[in-house]
Order: sequence, then C-alpha cells, then structure tokens
Amino acid sequence: MSKGLREHGPVIMVKRNGNKEMLVSDQYARRILTEDKTFSFENGMAKVLGINWLINLHEGSFFRDLDTIARDFSGRRLNQVIPKVWPIFERAVSEVAAAARHKKPTDIKPILHSTLAEVTITIFLGQKYVNPEYSKSVIALSRDISELMGLVPNKPFCARKLPLLWQIYTWIRIMLIRIPWDFGRKFAGELWTDISAKQTPCDTKDETIVEYLIRRYASKNGYVPIASRIWIIVLIITIAFVSVHQTVATIIWITYYLALHPESQKAIHSEISSIMSSQEGTTFDSSDMAKAVVTDSFIREVLRMKGDTINVARLTVKEVEMAGYRIPKEIKSWVLALLKHSRIELEGGKFEVINWYNIASVPPQGRLLLEDYE
Repeated sequence: MSKGLREHGPVIMVKRNGNKEMLVSDQYARRILTEDKTFSFENGMAKVLGINWLINLHEGSFFRDLDTIARDFSGRRLNQVIPKVWPIFERAVSEVAAAARHKKPTDIKPILHSTLAEVTITIFLGQKYVNPEYSKSVIALSRDISELMGLVPNKPFCARKLPLLWQIYTWIRIMLIRIPWDFGRKFAGELWTDISAKQTPCDTKDETIVEYLIRRYASKNGYVPIASRIWIIVLIITIAFVSVHQTVATIIWITYYLALHPESQKAIHSEISSIMSSQEGTTFDSSDMAKAVVTDSFIREVLRMKGDTINVARLTVKEVEMAGYRIPKEIKSWVLALLKHSRIELEGGKFEVINWYNIASVPPQGRLLLEDYE
C-alpha cells in the first residue's frame, strides 16, 4: 500500500473484501483525522468492525459509553488492581520461560488468551468472578465477537463471493446461538442477578464495572430498567472482546518484533528492572509504567509497523474533494499507519524505536500525535 502511495500520489483507492477504501499519505492525515463533519470516526469504526446496527441502539451512545468507561473507570481502576493482576502476568511469563529453557516450540496464543481473560475478569468484574469456567466463557465470547466483526482471517468462499448473505448468516449463527451458548447459563445468570440488584453502590473506591454501570443507569430508587441491563451486558461483552482479542493480537506482534530485535530486548529488560528495583517495597502503579520510555517507544513502533490500526479509520459522511479526486459518500478512509511517523520518503517501513523517544503520550493542544514534533 505504501508503494501505491509512492507511485500514484497522496490519495489512492483500494478494494478490500468487496469494499472500496481510500488510503491517504501524511499530506492529508490532519484533514481526515480532524474534520469530523466530513470524516466520521464513529461511522468509520462501525463500518470496519461491521457493527453499524449496534451504534444506532441505546440512543447511539455505544462509542460515547465506551469512551466514558475508559476515561472515568479504567484509569482509576487500574492503579487499584495492578497488585492483583501482576502475579497473573508473572505466572504466564514463567510458563513461557519454562518451555524456552527446554527448547520446546511454544504457542503463546492459548497462554495469552487464558492470561488476558483472567486479567480482564479481575479488572472489570472483580475476584468474585475469577474462576476457570468464566475465563473460558470470556475467551469464547471474544472469539465470537471477532468473527461477528469479520476479523477472522481466511474467510470461506461464500464470504468472499456473497458477502451480504454471509453477514446475515454469521449474525444469526453468532448472535442467536453461539453467544448465548458460550456465555453460559451460570455466568450470564450471576451477572444478570448482580445487575438487577435494586441497590445502587455508594462506595466507588473498589467498584467493579458492573457497580459503576449500575450507578450510571439506575434510577433514584436504585432500579435499573431492563433495556439498560441488556445494554450493560452488551458493553461488558464488548470490553471482554477488546481486552482479550485485541490485546492478545498486539502482544503477539510485540513478541514477534522482540524476537527480530534482540538489542531492544536488552534495553527494555534493563529499563523495567531499574524501575522495579527503585519501587521495591512499594506499590507499582501506572505512574511507574509511564517511566518506561524505551518500552513505550518500542510498543508504539510495533503498532506503527502493524499498519492496520483501526482508530485511524474514518467514513466519509458526504461527498468530498481531495487531491483533485471526488470521493463519494460512505467510503472508508485510512491514514496508512506505516506513515504515522516516518514519512514515505524517509523509509517509513524501517523499524526505528528511537522514533518515539521524545514524543509525549499526549501531544500539545492543536497538534497530532501522528506528527513529528519537538
């Protein structure tokens, strides 16, 4: 795709999975990512993930609710649960390391799935829900949602030739059969009972996602309407998918690049060891993780090289002119992730961890993190 931009200009049209998509270079990155009235983030995400039907439910609050959870709940909850989830990750690392010592080929994917499922339950649902049966349900639900969203590779012949019929078949098979089955009567029943409790939690110090959402949706007498209870279930399943499927995919990519760049392994190990040593005897929290500049830069560069980051997808909400071309309405528009930092003429395909060393987590007001700024 980067070759296409080099040879044919800053805007090209490509065809993927039977859909036309527009790909732009850094020249038009700012315009696509900031002109909300022309290029919609919510519609773009919904189109990519195949959930157009979902964003119209519950007064169109799907993405707003997820954003609120991320800002208002996840950050606050993270510091509280780090001491609880850290041993889970250590256990997984020990399992992989033990296999490596015996020089056994190891498939890390199932290890990561079980690890992230347990971590997700611990963070969002609390210790009450931590057990192997519920972890299996979370893994299965994550797999179901990824298939529903069309993220499963090697699609069958029917999916490629009859995409609309395949989408309808997939929706019925997963929404009406697989998800209810994989959720499990026990897990779903316990979750529904907790959501239906006519008592609004007052203590927010160690609240779970269930208690947080009850507090948001309950009436003054503590009653949560049935429609809101169902919506809470939808949000929890979505969080499980993002936390397990997407995180596992990212970790696998990071592991792959660590294997390709052993020099980065040494730098990251040295940095993390130094931070851990300085915090010995104290609680490790997110402020300590923010000190891991080398690790952060490595992850950013891996995500850049991954190249299919969906949060740079937009959907045209009206006809628009760009680079002399007229782009129709409802065309997916992408800023190629490979160009997010190193521009096309500066070897954007070359892996350079140092690219991100001097870039803050949040750019100055009015600037994009995609740009190279001092």
